[in-house]
Amino acid sequence: MFSKKELQTTKTLIDRKKGDILNSKKGSDGDYIRDLQSLITLENAVDKKLEQTKESDIF
Repeated sequence: MFSKKELQTTKTLIDRKKGDILNSKKGSDGDYIRDLQSLITLENAVDKKLEQTKESDIF
């Protein structure tokens, strides 16, 4: 299990990496798309875990 702080840190790192990818002038369009898709998949998983964490905090 990851702590809420670890999940929030991961989300921050994902946002930074997305910015790096979007500002990068190297690589092909396919590389950009693959990198962004991977980050979005990870971000969705983190969001889901954060949502579950919030729900468990209520009870």
